[in-house]
Amino acid sequence: MFLRTALFCIITSAVASSQQLATITGHVRDRSTKAPISYATVSLSRSGDTSARPIRGALTLKDGTFLLRNVPPGLYRLRVRLVGYAIATKDSIRVDGNNRTLDVGTIFLEQEAIAQRAVEVSAERELLQLEPDRRVYNVGKDLTVAGGSAADALQNVPGITVDQDRTVQLRGSSNVTILVDGRPTVLTGGDRSGGTGLDNIPADAIEAVEIITTPGAAYDAEGAAGIVNIILKRERRQPLSAFGSLTVGTRDKYTGFASVGLRPSDAIRLDGSWSTSLQNYDFDRHIELVPHVPSPSYPGLVSGTRPVRTLTHSPRLNLEADLAGGTLSATVGGMLQHQRTSSNLSYDYFERTQMNGTLESIPLGQRDVRSTIQHDTTTGLDAAIGYRRAIGDAWKISTDLRYFASTTSSGLDGWLYSPRDAAPPTFAASWSSHQRIASAQGDVTYNLPNSAELAAGIKASWRQLDGDQRSTADSTDPLAHALQGTTRATTTETITAAYAQLSMPLGGFQVVAGLRAEATAFDATVADTIAARMRYWNLFPTVSATYALSQLSRLSLRYSRRISRPQNEALTPIVRFDDPYNQRMGTPTLRPELASSLELGGSFVLPWATIAPTLYWRSSTDAMGRYRTFDSATNVTRLVFANWDRVTATGGELLIQAPIASWWRSTVSGSINYQRIEAGSIAPGLSNSGWSATLNWQNVFVLGDGWSGQVSYNLRRIGPIAQGTIGTIRAGEIALRYEFLGGNGSVALRISDPLDERVFSIAMRTADFDQDLRFKRESRIAFLTLSYLWGSGSPRDGTPPPPPSDEM
Repeated sequence: MFLRTALFCIITSAVASSQQLATITGHVRDRSTKAPISYATVSLSRSGDTSARPIRGALTLKDGTFLLRNVPPGLYRLRVRLVGYAIATKDSIRVDGNNRTLDVGTIFLEQEAIAQRAVEVSAERELLQLEPDRRVYNVGKDLTVAGGSAADALQNVPGITVDQDRTVQLRGSSNVTILVDGRPTVLTGGDRSGGTGLDNIPADAIEAVEIITTPGAAYDAEGAAGIVNIILKRERRQPLSAFGSLTVGTRDKYTGFASVGLRPSDAIRLDGSWSTSLQNYDFDRHIELVPHVPSPSYPGLVSGTRPVRTLTHSPRLNLEADLAGGTLSATVGGMLQHQRTSSNLSYDYFERTQMNGTLESIPLGQRDVRSTIQHDTTTGLDAAIGYRRAIGDAWKISTDLRYFASTTSSGLDGWLYSPRDAAPPTFAASWSSHQRIASAQGDVTYNLPNSAELAAGIKASWRQLDGDQRSTADSTDPLAHALQGTTRATTTETITAAYAQLSMPLGGFQVVAGLRAEATAFDATVADTIAARMRYWNLFPTVSATYALSQLSRLSLRYSRRISRPQNEALTPIVRFDDPYNQRMGTPTLRPELASSLELGGSFVLPWATIAPTLYWRSSTDAMGRYRTFDSATNVTRLVFANWDRVTATGGELLIQAPIASWWRSTVSGSINYQRIEAGSIAPGLSNSGWSATLNWQNVFVLGDGWSGQVSYNLRRIGPIAQGTIGTIRAGEIALRYEFLGGNGSVALRISDPLDERVFSIAMRTADFDQDLRFKRESRIAFLTLSYLWGSGSPRDGTPPPPPSDEM
């Protein structure tokens, strides 16, 4: 009922709104031959918009003409691009509302010998763009993530799910590489965080998110399921510009973001940003346990709430300068985060006994309450410096140096309140972890005849992860043995890599073939004792073939082999005691996962819609996953990380984008996946299989007079794990935005999960115990966001910001 009411209000506003709109026309031609250019992408954005977010778009016709309809009054910037040509721009296009038609004349494109460049296949820039080797989710156009985080944004991407720990899963696998602007960053805890730090990035700071499921050889082979690359907003055109946003959410949620862009000359581009976030969330949990052996007393029901308060500061500074015929770039970013988690969990005890020949659970009428307070402080720094230069018309070289460091210090104090004790027993734990990453990379590209390109590169990287923990407990605590101890572990890894990649047209196909070689040395010590030592090298072939059925339709076949080395949390043997009866810890002896992926996809631009189907297959050996153990003596379950023997996933995805009316555009995306898990080496006969599926429906309404709205709904069934099944997650989003001051200012109201449906559940069925877990993160929230863009001066001449580099 709530969704229907909101939709009715939005449609009513659209009918009541009207505005004098104009049509922009023009021609696009080749500068050398003067021939008309067809199927070039033309996009129109507001002058001074730091995100360069197009508000209108079109493809040129066979005679090179284009038409941009329904353009409101304002000052605009026109951008034209096509594979094989340099990007052309036309600034200071003014629509005053008096003329219904504006002709901008002829725009000439200059031929450019470049590698395969992203191609927009839809006439307008949608929420989700389909490009030859990736999908691009334009966060800046999604109203339903206003005031949210990168994790909220990813929940709208087809094929991606985010679990209760904020871990990202892509096509059923959590082994995903997370990058920001093509690099690991402290904002996400590094590239192997699994996405658990995505809440540190405000959605207002994100321009787009790239999903790359079969990366080429120029990318690191890390991430068996693929790469998620978050592109932050930058401003490089105005001499001076600034953007700011402030979001207030119900129940004490605040986010502020500010960025400044400075371009004192065409040769120097500087931009910086600062985000501050104060978030207060409640987490409810409900866990039911049934052991398969007799027990005189066990905690059969755990329930309670864990309020979490997080304060995060994140500065970032970027510099680009034209130097010695090339471009020097430097980036430095940091993070300071304080988190306080208080937990009050009640434990209801049962007796497991034989009755009439079967085991039955009988309530004992006994309840304990465990309270904990945990403080976590994280500091981090990441820095990168690179240089790129074109040598003549054929050669391009680039170098890149990167450094990353983060430290987390934590402390926990707990109390057990039980009717049996006059004074509550206490327990305490403290731990810290340190992560450092350094890398150096060099790449070279050579343009061959007939639009072919050869690329090669080398890279060396080093990373180290240290962790130590100390915990104590009163002897009167029944879990004293499980709550005390000392742990210290260090893992060190070095990787040396080299690759070569060839891109060329071949018989109507655009073919890209590459080979990457990586040699790895890994050492793990626990309590000064060597726990694991591995030396291995691997070859990672990649190949793709794209065939254009027409100028607007194509098919592509892609294959890649990739690796997933253990994530940070999976390696460190630090025990999480926030729920003493349901603990978590890492496994330093985890082996890397190897995966092969095959993908067949297409995109078809029809008069009434854009359709993009995809079929895929992925097979992984030594797949890394979570495994829960049960100690019948203490009734403690422990979630650890283990290598499953093999995981095979077969599935398909479908995306449909269509204009329902001139003011209403709809996107429907869905996926279905069948997964088979074999883990007999962990427990004899352990295996599981099942289906997972996602469905997302997004509707965008352009209401006129500066008003726009969006309504979306997500339905996601995550599917099988080795010991059970993860349930279905569903939620809706509603948003309404008003733009003022010529589009430079805006205010947006967003309601997240208005029906309060988003619940994460797991049903575990094992030989030793059954367990049902239900986690509910506070999700029904109203956000109000105010943002403003300020720019000084006219945009300087020159090429706009290039797309993110494929060299990671």
